This record gives sequence, C-alpha cells and structure tokens, in this order.
Amino acid sequence: MGTKEKIKVKARILREMKDNSNVRLANNFTSFDEYFMHEDLRKNFIGFTTVLYNPNDRLLYCGIASYENDIFYSFNPKTKKFKSLKYNRAKGAEKYDVKVHRSLCLDVDCIIYGATACLHGVPEYWQAPGGKIFKYDPKTNKLEIIAIPLPHLYIQTIVMDTERKIIYGCTYPQWHLFRYDIRTNRTKDLGPTLHAPHRPVIDNGGNLWSYYRSLSPVCNPGLELLKYNPNKDKVYYGPWPKSCQLIRKGVDDMLLGPDGNIYIGSVSGELMRFNPKDLEMEYLGKPFHSTRMDLKFGSDGLLYIATGSGKYEEGGKEGTDTAIFTYDVKKEKFEFYGYIYDKERKEGCVMVHDIALTSDGIIYVAESDNHARTCYLWECIIQ
Repeated sequence: MGTKEKIKVKARILREMKDNSNVRLANNFTSFDEYFMHEDLRKNFIGFTTVLYNPNDRLLYCGIASYENDIFYSFNPKTKKFKSLKYNRAKGAEKYDVKVHRSLCLDVDCIIYGATACLHGVPEYWQAPGGKIFKYDPKTNKLEIIAIPLPHLYIQTIVMDTERKIIYGCTYPQWHLFRYDIRTNRTKDLGPTLHAPHRPVIDNGGNLWSYYRSLSPVCNPGLELLKYNPNKDKVYYGPWPKSCQLIRKGVDDMLLGPDGNIYIGSVSGELMRFNPKDLEMEYLGKPFHSTRMDLKFGSDGLLYIATGSGKYEEGGKEGTDTAIFTYDVKKEKFEFYGYIYDKERKEGCVMVHDIALTSDGIIYVAESDNHARTCYLWECIIQ
C-alpha cells in the first residue's frame, strides 16, 4: 500500500461530550434506563450509523444513534451545517426509537424512507412498540411515521425496490426478514434469519439478496446466502455453489454494481463479487490491515471503500485505524486514497459504519462505536 494520500479529511461535529470520561461509564451500565437517565450520554453520546446523499437538493442525510431520540439530520456540504429534521417530534415517535441504522432510502419521487432501530434489552420488549418506517419529504420538510412492520421488533436495516414500491427490512432483537408494501400499507413476515444483516441488496431482476444463519452449527457453520423472489413470493435458502462460502465469516455491506454484479464487503475487511445469474462468488482482495468494509460506486465507475475499525478506547489518535480506498473493477486494482484522519484536530475515525458520495466528489463516512468520545461525520475531499 502506498503512503501518498489523495484526500483531505475534516471531522464534522454534531455533538461534543461535556466530559469524555462519561463514555467509559457506559461500559458499566446494564440497563436502558441507566443510559437514558444520564444527561451527558443521552444528549451528546451519539454515533453516525447511516448516510445518504440526495442529488436533488445536494444535501447529505444522516441517521444517528442517540438516546435523545433526535435521530435524523441533514448536513449541508456547502455551509457545513447540520439541521435536525425533528424525528422526535413526529406523531408516534417514542423513547425506544434511538437509532436509524443503515436505514435510509431515496425513492424516485425524491421521498426519503427511513426506519428506526433500538438499543434496549429484553426487559423492555413488551413495552416497546416496535421499529417504525417513516417517510420524509425534503420539499415540504414533512416527516411522517407510516408503519410498525412487526410489533415489538426494531429494524436493523432497510432497502427499497423503487419500481415495485416495496421496502425490505430485517429486525432485531429477534431476527426476521420482512416485506412492506407502500401502496397497500401491508407487511409480510418472510421468516427468521437468526442473523441481523447490515445491508441486503436488490438485483436488476428485483430479487432481494440477504443472508441467514442456520439454527444448527453442524448444518451451517457460518452465514449462507438468502434470495427472495417477489414475483413468486418465495424465499430460497440454497443450496448455492461452494464459492458462496466466502461470506460465512460475516458480511458488512452489499451493493449492486453498474455491471449487474453484487459487491460484498465482509466483516473481516475483504471484498467479494457475486454474480446473481450464475450464482458464483469470487474473492477480490483485502486492501487494509483492519476489519469492516462499506461500499459505494462513484459516477466515475470506481468502487469507493471505507474500511477499518481500530482501538476504540483511544479514539482514533493513531490515525491509521480507518482508510479510504477505491477498486477499479476493470483493472481489478485497489488504490489507497488516505487515512480517515483530521490532521488539524489530530483525531481519526475509529470505526466506519457507512459511506456516501456527493455529486461534487466528496466522500462522507459515518463513524460509530467510539469509546473515547462522541462520534463524528468524516468529510474526505478528493485532492
């Protein structure tokens, strides 16, 4: 890996802790109420858990984790200002809606759909209503909660079939795959997955691809692909070619490429490519020494990669925990763009959680799980 960097990095800060040592307290808490009642943690200890760029208004939309329930923001790349979109004031919002986790989708009519995740435990299960699907109209600034797909279960991630107006989601703490039809306002439980995927994907034929874990480790020692065909209303669990065992250790991100293939970033920081037609998967490489991998294709045809998870307790001080790469699908080559490290602040991103690209060529990376300070949005400007 080369050392010449092609990005200038700036930390964009929504919150700061009053006392960073309070973050360490969180490691000792054992209940939802302990977090909720601690003012500094409730208001200021956040994580950026999803980012979505809207080319129509040229704003970045951010889903965050926050016990304050103020979990949906826009960020203006020109003014560098955040704006709360007031999810916590929407009719139907409640205290257990504390996160938008990999759950923002842009429809063709410019409406943004999102879903809420949770951080509470089993004792709160029956009193927590369930994760919400909401829609937001950027033109009118109107946010509306439209459904609770599966009562008491919150939503880990959603993807959208814009042609069929279907939202697919995966829930937790009980892991179920569901289909929500916007036109009819109806939900169908597609069954358990025994694993909460970070982000499934829809191929060019309208099929949903995700993954599951078998109940019996003897039958299935790791993850397996899952396919749902909406035309047949049927879930397929395989068997798949042996090459598909590449995902068994874990999947961080799945992305449909312009070539019709599905690109997969693994939990261990490896890149794979899956062909949904012949069902074969191939290993493309591991560009970085660390784990995790989030993906987004740019208008230049390059696959942009945010990768890395570092020493959480040190808050990114070393500066080499996370990095940006590209992968040229034609040349089959990785290129190092730089570490996600703000040289002026002398702080870096600790764990990547999502990536977005603007039409002006700016890379934004969502940071989560920092145990030394609150998390930042990382702006990486290509030089």
